Amino acid sequence: MKKFALINILLITLLISSGCNQSKDAVATIVVNDKSKYADTFEDLNLGVLFDYHFNWLKADETWVNIWIERYEQGNPEPEILEQLIFGLSPNKTEKGNIGFGVINPDGEAASIFLYAPGVTTKPAPMEKFLLDDGVMGWDYTLADEKLELQLGEAYLLALVRESPDNLEFYNIQDESEIEKMINETRGVLLLKIKIDSEEKSVIQ
Repeated sequence: MKKFALINILLITLLISSGCNQSKDAVATIVVNDKSKYADTFEDLNLGVLFDYHFNWLKADETWVNIWIERYEQGNPEPEILEQLIFGLSPNKTEKGNIGFGVINPDGEAASIFLYAPGVTTKPAPMEKFLLDDGVMGWDYTLADEKLELQLGEAYLLALVRESPDNLEFYNIQDESEIEKMINETRGVLLLKIKIDSEEKSVIQ
């Protein structure tokens, strides 16, 4: 009995130790804000689509955050990134706040997008009409319900917006190969991505 209890204690200790090691490697955490007043306002006013996240920047004084939007048409990427937001080297060791991505009037000629983060935002940038007259639009957070730990130098897909004629096919958005398949089989796709680096790096070459 004592031996069984000792094994259990050792297993718990190892699990806690492993969890601590993972947390130490994280430079930020992010989770969907499922009670976002911003998103509710967008929906109530029929302005478009808004994705909102709680963001905990654990190494704000040492790193740079890059958030950007990619657009694909018939599986082909647009030659340039639609929009990006870069910020970093905060005077504070840690920062907390909200980050997000909005699509305004996606079915109009005056469609636009914007990004925001703690203390910084982009002006709405015009883009080509996204939702065509014969199309239907869908959008999804690609994060699971739990908090995601962001590692240095790794790019993460946070959300997607897609547009197609007729019905939207079902894809498992937790599966990278399914997302690739969706991009290739869907008329229009917008992807929201984030990456944290130790130095300022733009995804626009």
